[in-house]
Amino acid sequence: MSNISRPVCLVTGSASGIGAACAVHFASHGWDIGVCNLDEATRADAERVAELCRARGAQTLVQLLDVTRSEDCMRVARSLEAHFGRLDALLNCA
Repeated sequence: MSNISRPVCLVTGSASGIGAACAVHFASHGWDIGVCNLDEATRADAERVAELCRARGAQTLVQLLDVTRSEDCMRVARSLEAHFGRLDALLNCA
């Protein structure tokens, strides 16, 4: 579980591009990060982004998420709350 004093940000589309850059930026500024990628084809990229975030002191949780599916969104929200105990920000880069 995350340190309760650290805010948590969920970044959709964070396996590459702007989403990845935002996840690393938030991690660099004291946030724990939910790293989300669309499918197994992007999983390795998401894991690399999570590692970059962890190198900056963040705890991370990598989740598959298709933002067009409400059940995926609810599942990820529940997973993040269970893992970190909170969710403070959502950055949608998907």
